[in-house]
Amino acid sequence: MSDIEDLRKKLKEADGSIQATLVAVIDHLRQAGLETELTAPLSNLYFALLDTSEGRSNPLLERSAMETGASKKLVMDTLQWSMAAAAVTVLKEEAKWGLTTALAHVARRMRFDTEQLKEYRKNIMKGRSPEGARTNYDSFVIADRRKYKDISAEDFVDIMLTKGQALKQ
Repeated sequence: MSDIEDLRKKLKEADGSIQATLVAVIDHLRQAGLETELTAPLSNLYFALLDTSEGRSNPLLERSAMETGASKKLVMDTLQWSMAAAAVTVLKEEAKWGLTTALAHVARRMRFDTEQLKEYRKNIMKGRSPEGARTNYDSFVIADRRKYKDISAEDFVDIMLTKGQALKQ
């Protein structure tokens, strides 16, 4: 079995467990010959997660003071909502879907409320979105779309939404 096949097997066995996934990646990197000092940050993250799962606090995962004006929305939430808004735009502008149809399709796939997605997308377009949302949106609509320029808009959106669903917690 190749190294990557072995890693794929271990990741499947991890079955979505963040800790088991980290252990599989760390082991893979070490077996590939990476020095311990290069994998240490991942090991430290694993140990911090283990500490918190067992009720201990760990300075690595302690919450820091929120910056004034910073969004309270989690980074992953911002990423997923931005991805969904971008998917609507790609369907609307490239595939020529109606806005209502595109919103309903994306919202259903991501299990988002259609009206909330409509508002979120509108806020991105008007520059009233959480920090990082417009950057994420542009990345999906422009940079990521260039990577997949040879496939249809619908297929590209399907790839985006499949990734987005996999990231949902």
